Amino acid sequence: MPHVIRRPGVLEGTSSADFLATVHVANDAITAMPGALLPTLLERFQPGPTTPALIVAVYSIASSADAPAPRAPGRGV
Repeated sequence: MPHVIRRPGVLEGTSSADFLATVHVANDAITAMPGALLPTLLERFQPGPTTPALIVAVYSIASSADAPAPRAPGRGV
């Protein structure tokens, strides 16, 4: 039995591209914040060396969480 789409999806064509562009811009803006704010945070709160490193590491990992995983060599297209 062939699959029949009864109702089109919410995100199609241009609206899908607009949505992805908006999410990408928001992700880049949030990811750039710690680098810009880090000197101010260091001066104001005077944390140890581990805290700023942890903040930057968490933001770096979190920013790549929505990226597609790389394919293994020789596995599909």
